[in-house]
Amino acid sequence: MGAPSHQGLRSRVGKIITSDEAQRINFTLDGVHIDGSGFYYVALALLPKGKAAGGIDFVVKQMGPGFGAQYDPRKNNFEFPNENYGLDDDERALIVHESTHALIDARRRTTSMIVSEMCAYISQACYYDALGQSLRDSSDPIFAEADKIATGITNERLGNGAMGNVTLTGTTVAGLRAAILGDPAYAAVAANPGGSYGESGVPLRRGG
Repeated sequence: MGAPSHQGLRSRVGKIITSDEAQRINFTLDGVHIDGSGFYYVALALLPKGKAAGGIDFVVKQMGPGFGAQYDPRKNNFEFPNENYGLDDDERALIVHESTHALIDARRRTTSMIVSEMCAYISQACYYDALGQSLRDSSDPIFAEADKIATGITNERLGNGAMGNVTLTGTTVAGLRAAILGDPAYAAVAANPGGSYGESGVPLRRGG
């Protein structure tokens, strides 16, 4: 018997990252561009591998403490705790977070861990913002800071009357950077913020 395809989970993740809410995400931080076309590429990479090379695999496993889901750039795997993941807004937002890591990996651009995490949290907050939900009163300083940035992106677009790319500065993300580096869950990032997660590219599935 072959490995499980996790088809329902694959389909759900694909629909989430190609949804109108996710497709509105469009910003650049430290030269890393996060946008709808990047999420579409990740969605294309979700096709079941079978015996073919390329693409992204799915693993259902017990997650470690503090992790609801995860993307492994070295194995090109999404990791989730169960097949039904992504049925509520919080889980869908975390899928957008992890898909941001996959997008960065797909562009094969070596990115510092702290920039990768900031991009993922900003995407997550932008997704909540598109749903009409705010994280500004969150007790988690990471979410509260990410919400400020997402709100700023929305306000800049409203001011410009356009939905184009918004370039974020180091000053804009300083609070988020500090919040992530100060969180014990990111001790490894704090110890080596300039290190990378090992982005190596995500080639699309090839027939065979």
